[in-house]
Amino acid sequence: MTEQITLAELIRQHQEKTGDSYSQIAIRSGLSKAKIGQLAAAGQPHMPRIDTIEKLASGLRLPLHIVQQAAMASAGILPESYSEDQEIDLIVAQLRELSPDQLATAARLIQALRHG
Repeated sequence: MTEQITLAELIRQHQEKTGDSYSQIAIRSGLSKAKIGQLAAAGQPHMPRIDTIEKLASGLRLPLHIVQQAAMASAGILPESYSEDQEIDLIVAQLRELSPDQLATAARLIQALRHG
């Protein structure tokens, strides 16, 4: 089974990709900067409220199901039917954010990897 991505990892990956600060994520999500920091801290298992998960999905510009899966992983919940496609879902969500030129570059890279 593929290891699940936690909220902390999801937020960190988003920041690495976009350069967004906690403040920028907070503004888009409607959550406080402190709440974003709390969610990004890899501490004790904790399951955020559904409205928090929905707001975070908006702030990270990711589909809700990806953030829900990360929240479950953060809470230590390992569903029996965990989708090993979580990472693929995350990549697809990130590809949807690319400009047409960036998407064309990504397509060429994927083609090179498939044939190399």
